[in-house]
Amino acid sequence: MTDTKQDSIYGELRQRRVFRTLAVYVALAWASIEILLTVLDRLGAPAWIGTALIIVFIAGFPLAVLLSWLFDIQDGRIRRVATGRVSVLVGVLSIATIAFAGAVITLYLKPSSDGSSTTVAFNNVRTRPLTALEGYEFYPALSPDGNVVAYAHSSPEQPVPDIYLLEIESGQSTRIVRPDTDDQWPVWSGDGTRIAYLSAPADTREGGGLSVMTRSVVTGTDSLLMSLEGLGVERIGNLDWSPDGKWLAINASQPDARGAQIYLISTLDGAVTQATPADGGAFDFNGRFSPDSAEIAFIRQSVQGGRRICVYELSTTTVRCVTPDDEEWQVAHIAWLNEHTLIAPLGFVAGARQLVQVDTKTAQLSLVPFGADAEFVTISQRRDRLVYERLFVDHSLWRYPGPSASDRSVAPSRLINSTGDETGPTYSPDGKSLAYMSNQSGTWEIWVAKADGAESRRITNFGFANFPNWSPDSSKLVVSSFIEPGAPQAVRLDRTTNKLYAINPAGGIPQLLVSDDAFDSAAGSYDGTGEAVLYNRSPGQDCPFDVWRYNAASGENALVAPCLMRPEVGSDGRIYLLTPDGDIASLAPDGSDHRIELRYKSDGICSAHNSGWTIWRDNVVYLDCRDLSIRFKNKATGKTELLATIEQPLSLDQIPNSIPQLAVSPDGQWVIYNRLDRAGSDLVMINWGQAL
Repeated sequence: MTDTKQDSIYGELRQRRVFRTLAVYVALAWASIEILLTVLDRLGAPAWIGTALIIVFIAGFPLAVLLSWLFDIQDGRIRRVATGRVSVLVGVLSIATIAFAGAVITLYLKPSSDGSSTTVAFNNVRTRPLTALEGYEFYPALSPDGNVVAYAHSSPEQPVPDIYLLEIESGQSTRIVRPDTDDQWPVWSGDGTRIAYLSAPADTREGGGLSVMTRSVVTGTDSLLMSLEGLGVERIGNLDWSPDGKWLAINASQPDARGAQIYLISTLDGAVTQATPADGGAFDFNGRFSPDSAEIAFIRQSVQGGRRICVYELSTTTVRCVTPDDEEWQVAHIAWLNEHTLIAPLGFVAGARQLVQVDTKTAQLSLVPFGADAEFVTISQRRDRLVYERLFVDHSLWRYPGPSASDRSVAPSRLINSTGDETGPTYSPDGKSLAYMSNQSGTWEIWVAKADGAESRRITNFGFANFPNWSPDSSKLVVSSFIEPGAPQAVRLDRTTNKLYAINPAGGIPQLLVSDDAFDSAAGSYDGTGEAVLYNRSPGQDCPFDVWRYNAASGENALVAPCLMRPEVGSDGRIYLLTPDGDIASLAPDGSDHRIELRYKSDGICSAHNSGWTIWRDNVVYLDCRDLSIRFKNKATGKTELLATIEQPLSLDQIPNSIPQLAVSPDGQWVIYNRLDRAGSDLVMINWGQAL
């Protein structure tokens, strides 16, 4: 009896062509959703329109089933058929609608559970440059609808930052504040009607006068939200506004206290509350509210210098850190992608950087397939576009007259220049070749050229390599990298220690020299025999580096000198190094007979950058930071001679990641210097698929 009844129901559904209607509707709905979401994304339509269309298709599904039950098309005419059993109709409508709605929501609305990873797969990624002004465009903030970017801008002609608004569709930028004030850190209100920013008189930002101003996007009027004077805190920086409009977040310090914490300021009554606790002098900064205003992600910099991403929960006042405690990790900015996921430009002290996703629930990190050059990141509330600040620092290798040049008045000339950044030059002892670092291929690698700069070619493919130094016979180079040759890109998220490799200047497979998973090994330099390598090894204690000697033939590894760094060997066999005080010292080959060759303060050497000096025939050639000149300390006469004065657009202290590097040709005719030719930042937008 039951089988007969089921056959009757199935036959009735087939007779009324319900199954065919379901198949046609599902196919048309899926195709329409795909096409419409793509078109809406290209048009920059708000995310709610796409969501509304999906709801319409879900709501239309039971209507299609109902119409297929009640009506039929025969001979080109629509006719109504008998109602039949209502229970069958209700059952079909309920089951089919629930199944269809569940499939559509799973495919397009992507709900995520709190207990699982929220890593996002980016599809249909498109990149679009937004600005190309002279100087720096920084601290971008996307409006909630993603159509306008607020940002700060400064340039040599306008050194005091101002706030600008950029309409993405038209590409038009407009300054919205007075030019006589120092204005930074624009942030949007949750409803997109106002912009808050930090403002101070141009000549008093360091001394006080700081306040939070707001600009009405509708009326174009500015008003004082609150003065930050008299709050009982100092060294105020960063700014964010909770999406619910109740709180401002800043970082600040208690007077005479070490470190800094995140503070909350009520927009209702101006009450100030310390959010993150003091943590042994750690510096908490760049607090960013989550989309639901329930948490603040921030960066915690330890006393040792490493930076971690942590999260403060407002309801429980607890802090949890979601990235490793690694002194080499460097992250300055973060942005929320969704309620549980952050986007962060992650870098290392050594210089490599990449954009990553950070799952704040599972602490899982994963690479993002764009934005390797990102500095500051902002994401729209629609979660379908991102704008970041792209910093560019363009050094070229310039040639100046050297210590043995007969005419030191010869004008400098550019020796090597590319679309990337060049630094770390070093001449081969035979004078025929020049090795250097360049990121023109997208990552920092070692390049080799003829001594005149011709025929440059890349010889490594690590993903990050630095500190090239030649063997005495010019047959090989020693380089350092924390990425194994040929390792997958994801290994960069699990950075452990630098290792030393030897490589033929003609190219080939690098040979591993020094590897110690417990210590960093960097800045290798061959000794005078070419049989051993002197290198820095991080003891992980009070000293940043010790100097060790590794003998490749015997495998012997021995400590040469503690608390010294950047070993370089002179022609007399003495080892020249940098002291913790920034002085340049020398040692006998066995580590004895410690001498100071140059003083950091009295001689003006740029050793604060851990470089800016080199050895030529037992004499020190160095960059004097006081007047940005190249000088030569003549060991025979004890006198310091001026070789050249550097002309570049900005001082070293004004340029992030600008590290001076020098090399002297073996005959002393030339000095190579990585001169800064261009520096600045601009804004880049990334769009991807549908809203996340």
